[in-house]
Amino acid sequence: SPSTTVVGIRKAKHLLRRSCFHYNKTTLDYFSGLTPTQALDELIQEPNVFWEHPYDWKPDNNGIIDDFWLHTPNTTPADFPNGQGRKRGIVYGWWWYNSLKQNSLKHKLIFFLHTTFTVSKDNGVGKSSYFYDYLRLLDFYAYGNLKTLAKKITFDNAMLNYLDNTTNNKNNPNENYAREFLELFTILKGPQISDGDYTNYTEEDIQKTAKVFSGIKIKPLRDTLDPDTGIPMGFINTFQHDSDPKTFSNAFGGTTIAGGSTESDIHNEVENYIDMVFTQPETAKAYCRKLYRFFV
Repeated sequence: SPSTTVVGIRKAKHLLRRSCFHYNKTTLDYFSGLTPTQALDELIQEPNVFWEHPYDWKPDNNGIIDDFWLHTPNTTPADFPNGQGRKRGIVYGWWWYNSLKQNSLKHKLIFFLHTTFTVSKDNGVGKSSYFYDYLRLLDFYAYGNLKTLAKKITFDNAMLNYLDNTTNNKNNPNENYAREFLELFTILKGPQISDGDYTNYTEEDIQKTAKVFSGIKIKPLRDTLDPDTGIPMGFINTFQHDSDPKTFSNAFGGTTIAGGSTESDIHNEVENYIDMVFTQPETAKAYCRKLYRFFV
């Protein structure tokens, strides 16, 4: 029995506090005269104020200004005398400033996705350009599909650097990203049954997941673009990918994911794996709980 009357001042305040970062009296007065359906239709519109690119105005000791450094041909840290930590701060401030300028659910959803597929701008994310591309990726999928984003974030340069998957090779596995992907990003652990068995997955599933994600590397020059988003992404080193089939535990129905040896086959392998994880009801419940806790 959904409400069809106007929300009024009190409920409009409540709605705007939950759904965006900032509002003024004009916005509050406007929303208070809308029905819930009309208010939601307003909030989910694509923002009409387009983001301007971050700009670094501070000269170094030689008087050099990096200005729009994210869009120069060579973006290695050595080329920017003002340092990557400072520039990551500029990117963060740029995102926050633009979020405050608009009353849109999209920016709260971007922040929700950041709390779901987390990186830290100062502890391991790498170059400022990686952090910039990471935020753009969350923006692209804020109104999109979580399962698709789970695949795209696996190839994101910031995530590859932050959780060390760029060092994950078939003969020298690194399970850091694989563990976080299951424990924090998607299905979550569930009650522990026994040593190495967490209900929703097992330690062996983590090891197999690392093999699925092996060989995905950072692309420092940002010249590999995702065909769907146009945003720079990492690349696949086929020689460092484990091409054997991976059979998962009973938590995933004993599913076997065929290994890939070509770039396209490895993309399909990753996609098939993520489909398997997202087929589980516990993955859906995990996201519903996160959304409820975050917004309600």
